[in-house]
Amino acid sequence: MRLSLVAYLVPDYDAGIGFLSALGFDLIEDAAQPGKRWVVMRPPGGGSDLLVARATGGQAAAIGRQFGGRVGLFLTVADFDATAALIEAA
Repeated sequence: MRLSLVAYLVPDYDAGIGFLSALGFDLIEDAAQPGKRWVVMRPPGGGSDLLVARATGGQAAAIGRQFGGRVGLFLTVADFDATAALIEAA
């Protein structure tokens, strides 16, 4: 068994795709669904994929806090300073 997808709330699909792409994530799937899109992105090197989910209604307040104030996603990188600069620039 493996955890295959983790939902990642964003205000806009394309902005979420752009941000994650700038970090090196690959767009795996982008399919239109009635009233929404199914967007899956994979981190460089593999691991659990992210389901990029556009927040709707009251969900918008949970963006950035969807793990209840806890750190919910951990990225392992070879060069912390370079990756931090990449995230800040994205």
